[in-house]
Amino acid sequence: MSTIADLATDERTARILLSLLGEPDNVFTARLVRGVGAVETVRLVTSGEAAPKMERMDIRMWRGHIHTESSPKDLVSRLRPFERNGAVTLIPGDKDWPHGLNDLGDHTPARAVGTRGDLAAERSALRKSHDHRGPCLNFLR
Repeated sequence: MSTIADLATDERTARILLSLLGEPDNVFTARLVRGVGAVETVRLVTSGEAAPKMERMDIRMWRGHIHTESSPKDLVSRLRPFERNGAVTLIPGDKDWPHGLNDLGDHTPARAVGTRGDLAAERSALRKSHDHRGPCLNFLR
């Protein structure tokens, strides 16, 4: 793989990459992911091209908050611990995605949420206890 954009082969991987490259609640990233998808957003981060429906100054600010100095090799090595430790990466549309996060609008973590453990068992236990904290979720960073 020669570029960061080359690593973004699918929506899930692209969202994980965006989580590693940027701030978890970046409004511009969230809007772009909703508008053009995560794969295209990763490409726009590195291409220098204009982003749809964004003013030139907003694009500059947005790119200034994305850490593209990481090499593709470095990013791949940062992805491996997630795979080895049995972490599950949830993205919007997944069965176990916490739908309440969608209520946050532009501050929804549009990228990905990482979790570990048996989500079905956690959900069952929560129903019994009426505890609404949900399973252990971490914004990928």
